[in-house]
Amino acid sequence: MKRSEKLFQALTLGVLVLTIVLLVSSLTGAAPSQNGPTGYVDSEKLRSQLSDFKRLESLVKDKQAEFDSFRGYIYTQQRNAVKQLQDKAALEKNGKSADEQANIDKKLKDDIQKKNDELQAQLEQKYSEIQKNLDEQKKAAMEREKKLIADVAVDQKVSMVLDKAAVLYGGIDITQAVIDKAAKEDAKGSKK
Repeated sequence: MKRSEKLFQALTLGVLVLTIVLLVSSLTGAAPSQNGPTGYVDSEKLRSQLSDFKRLESLVKDKQAEFDSFRGYIYTQQRNAVKQLQDKAALEKNGKSADEQANIDKKLKDDIQKKNDELQAQLEQKYSEIQKNLDEQKKAAMEREKKLIADVAVDQKVSMVLDKAAVLYGGIDITQAVIDKAAKEDAKGSKK
């Protein structure tokens, strides 16, 4: 697996873990009343059902394809640049002494490294742009999810909402109510 793919997967996994931790920690005070029952949501089910996360999942796939295409372009640029530099060096070496040829080889190596660094910087910049866009979309989806949970918690007079994974016993499952509220909002939004 290529370095950029490993980096992309590691960052995606890291963002997912951080998101779950932030969701659990941020939802503990969703409703103003502290006298009501505790509620919980199944985050996995929410993320598989809410349109924001479905769009985000599709966007991640699109951005991965975009990055893969750009990476292919960069690698083609790299191969072409190396070939041109090698051809140029081969022409320069004709009729030169061994010391001069060694200097040309050293310059070739330096030029190839410079070009590789330049192209790697372009690849990292593209990855950074894509990741920034994905982070913004993920943040928006998380904010909407948090608002939906808070609204349902207030409606059902739930004082605290936890992730299902954190609940050992009791509590009120408000997952489906959150999904239903999101579906209603989505339907209203599509009619406008």
